[in-house]
Amino acid sequence: MTLDPRQDDEPPGPFLLNDRAAVPEPMESDSEAAWAEFERLYRLEAEEFTRAMPGAAPGDETSRGNPAGPHEWPPERSLEMPPDAAFAPTLPMPWPGGAQAAGVHTGAGAPHEPAVLTVHEAMVEVRRFNRVCPRPQAWQALYDLIPGKLTTGHAWQPPPPITGAAWQATSAVPKRMCLREQLEWAEHQGALGEAMRFLRALPEDQWHHVGDADA
Repeated sequence: MTLDPRQDDEPPGPFLLNDRAAVPEPMESDSEAAWAEFERLYRLEAEEFTRAMPGAAPGDETSRGNPAGPHEWPPERSLEMPPDAAFAPTLPMPWPGGAQAAGVHTGAGAPHEPAVLTVHEAMVEVRRFNRVCPRPQAWQALYDLIPGKLTTGHAWQPPPPITGAAWQATSAVPKRMCLREQLEWAEHQGALGEAMRFLRALPEDQWHHVGDADA
């Protein structure tokens, strides 16, 4: 049936408002060839699907499609977990840098002390439990451990601990900043590890904490 109301031998002209555009009539010239092409494309898709499936071995014909015929979907793989897999023990994640960086005993010799790489990491450890700085006597002992001190006139590098009358008059933040400057100097002198060993061994009652009554 011709959809264009105009005759086929008429020259094409502009369509009017209610004209229907002519479309080609669909025809199936060779149904056998079309079905063969469908089967070929299906086999290619099934092979691609099989190669993408986990655990499919190259050349494994039993996993390609369904041996029952070319028009069946590939067999479904079971997604169920083994009975004990859901209750398998949780494995610990490896510590960045290995067991020695984590201070884990590896079976030979004494346990390794956790390494402090930067002043920032040292201050994270120092600030635990709202610590501010060591108390004056312990703080002076830490200061004595730091090598390479310099003086220019009345100023020292690193700055000495805040003690005496200045202890009572100084708030927590300047005290903590003074301790940080000392640790930065110790890092520059290669003595940050020794300073941190001293601070880790310091009893908690030898630390000044935020909110303590003595300043």
